[in-house]
Amino acid sequence: MIFQYPYASLNPRWTVGRIIAELLHTFGLVTGRAQAREQVSVLLTKVELTPKDAEKFPHEFSGGQRQRILIARAHQIENLRLNRHVQREGGFVADGE
Repeated sequence: MIFQYPYASLNPRWTVGRIIAELLHTFGLVTGRAQAREQVSVLLTKVELTPKDAEKFPHEFSGGQRQRILIARAHQIENLRLNRHVQREGGFVADGE
């Protein structure tokens, strides 16, 4: 769920990179800081932000950019759910096959 007012969902004391990397570490999707930085850069690029934006704090972004930050977080959770499903099912079969 992406809230209309995303600032309330972002810790103002953390950089955007740390906010996004938190879930990567929590769910064991990365093993170290370098890998987390790389994955954060990929996620930010997917939502049309730059990797350098990871160093900024939430108050430095517009409302739309903050929503994109939350979309990046949500995207990594969806990837986690898909990966777990694939592992549980032993593969992936497209609908209709």
